[in-house]
Amino acid sequence: FKQPQKNQYAYRLDGLIDDWQYIGTRRFASFSNLRPGNYELEVLGSNNDGVWSAEPKSITIIVEAPLWRKGWFRTLIVLIFILSLILLYLIRVRTEQARMRVLEEAVSERTQEISKERDTNVILLQEVHHRVKNNLQVIVSLLSLQSHYIEDDELKTVFSEVQNRVRS
Repeated sequence: FKQPQKNQYAYRLDGLIDDWQYIGTRRFASFSNLRPGNYELEVLGSNNDGVWSAEPKSITIIVEAPLWRKGWFRTLIVLIFILSLILLYLIRVRTEQARMRVLEEAVSERTQEISKERDTNVILLQEVHHRVKNNLQVIVSLLSLQSHYIEDDELKTVFSEVQNRVRS
């Protein structure tokens, strides 16, 4: 190791790269997009004279799945989605129920107003009917009084007919 810049390296990643990869004097290796699982990294080295080590050194590398790929996380996301839908449905139902209560109160108030108006109209109609009936009765009485002074029979018949029409 008198001249470490001349040391050379080779590696292989069991489960991904089965052949030895000679990387020269570079002292690192990088791997991207490794799938979750267990890997065995083996490294061989040579000294500055080019003599390679007989046995590779190895290290176990465990790559865990990211959080979003785990089953419990996916289940949790689905449950949150379902609960959100249920919550939105319940909010919608309560909003509609409140709206229906407001509408029912408005209908009830309007029904009471219409009922009062109807009762007032009935009373007014009865009053008009009573007054018209009284006035017609006065006319019949006046015709009756007037007919007592008439001596012509034909005119008395006309007065009688007019009285009957007014009564009807």
